[in-house]
Amino acid sequence: MRHAVKNKAEKKEPEIHIKPESTWLNPGITTIEQLKDWVITKLGYPLVSVELTDEQLNSCIADALSIYSKYAYLPEKFLTVNLKYYEHGKGIDLSEFNIMSVKNIGLQRDNIWSMHQDMFFGPYAFLGQGAGGPMFGLGSGNAVGSWVTFHNVQEWFHMADRLMGSNPDWQYDKTTKRLVLMPEPHCKHDHYILLTCNVQPPVEEYYGNEYVRRLVLAEAKILLGTIRKKYAGVQLVGGGTIDTSIGDEGREEKS
Repeated sequence: MRHAVKNKAEKKEPEIHIKPESTWLNPGITTIEQLKDWVITKLGYPLVSVELTDEQLNSCIADALSIYSKYAYLPEKFLTVNLKYYEHGKGIDLSEFNIMSVKNIGLQRDNIWSMHQDMFFGPYAFLGQGAGGPMFGLGSGNAVGSWVTFHNVQEWFHMADRLMGSNPDWQYDKTTKRLVLMPEPHCKHDHYILLTCNVQPPVEEYYGNEYVRRLVLAEAKILLGTIRKKYAGVQLVGGGTIDTSIGDEGREEKS
């Protein structure tokens, strides 16, 4: 049981370490042990015995973290990856990053005319003037069109990429943390791609999160109610019976 005395000769209960100096930006709960202490305190310890073991509390925390990380908003991050380290048949190892999913890939390459100019204003200026490309006639001399012209040029590049297979498809395995490109690149020198991805924060940052704490507490109440149902109807010393309503309370809070 949580906080059960390991040494029968020792009757002193362990202390609860919860920091009262807790703010939104600097939560007082930063470790899993502090989170467990917070949960059992909310359940009535030390005035009330809490029939949960460390293993059961770990299970409640694991369930809560799985639910929260599944639905929580994770802002987009951008990661530059060198394809020089790509392994044939295996992909590139991204295990040092907590990437949940890869949403897009940007390639480092010259434009399709190999002008060796930037991909932002170079194609825009080239296609917007004279009769040099598919957007001919938009420049009319000194001017090179507008932002509408630029948007049209970008749409043209996206279409050209699809038709010519310039952009590879990709598959990211969040279990092995490996990114596989199809077709596979063959880069012996530095060649970079830009990944747009969702990155999960370190799990330690979740322990003080308000919603994670509430989920853990709800899971603990559900489990505690399930345990107490096994003893429903048992008469307590001094009268009364075991209350199992805490399980319904936890299910309501979770929903």
